[in-house]
Amino acid sequence: MFTAYFDASGNKRSPVLTMAGFVSRVSKWDRFEREWLALLKSYGVSSLHMTEFVSAKGQFEGWKGDSARRKRFIDDAVACVKRNTNKGVATSVYISEYNEINAKFRLAEKAGTPYTMCGMMAIAMVRDWALKKGVDPKQVLYMVEDGDEDQGELIERSNQDGYKVIRLTKADSQAFQAGDMAAWKAMAALREAERKTKLRENQKLTVDDLESIIRSLDPIAPIVLKNGVISIDRLRLMCADHRIAPR
Repeated sequence: MFTAYFDASGNKRSPVLTMAGFVSRVSKWDRFEREWLALLKSYGVSSLHMTEFVSAKGQFEGWKGDSARRKRFIDDAVACVKRNTNKGVATSVYISEYNEINAKFRLAEKAGTPYTMCGMMAIAMVRDWALKKGVDPKQVLYMVEDGDEDQGELIERSNQDGYKVIRLTKADSQAFQAGDMAAWKAMAALREAERKTKLRENQKLTVDDLESIIRSLDPIAPIVLKNGVISIDRLRLMCADHRIAPR
């Protein structure tokens, strides 16, 4: 039995929405839970919330300025995830680009909200991995953190396609913290890229921007083996391929 856990960073009012997570055997997830809790305890914290970690607030308040400690913690966290998962995926969408295409075509009605699209793409990435491994992707259980906006739509559409998506609270599984770490890092890299493009007239990423994104993703590269962006060109192609009607 394989189970995938996905966590989202951002929402449809954020510059970027990202969903990331991992798939692994149930037995490996059990081992992950034990090792993850032991790791957190060794650093004197009870959970990892990236917004707190990055801003050195909450349980991480005393970590401000201690870059060596912060790096060791993330390195150890990444190593724990790598040992105990089979595949990591992440997918993102720039909300401004989604809104631009949705204003012209009935994208939301046909393909769903940004959260739904990222969720469906994440499931598709796991599906591709499962098929290569000889695993029936419809036998994988897909867990999402309860409470995210537009979650009902993702669950309904996925279930219609034969994929079982289940809501769980963050307290139900430590695996969501791994997804939170990967999603936040991927989202932050894209938000920085968007900020830089807004400083230029041509609004396009340069080679330096792309190299900067790659460097910023280095800490999660060993665990997120598939990282995709639903770009504006991809949205246009989707509208054409699926004959999505204009508004």
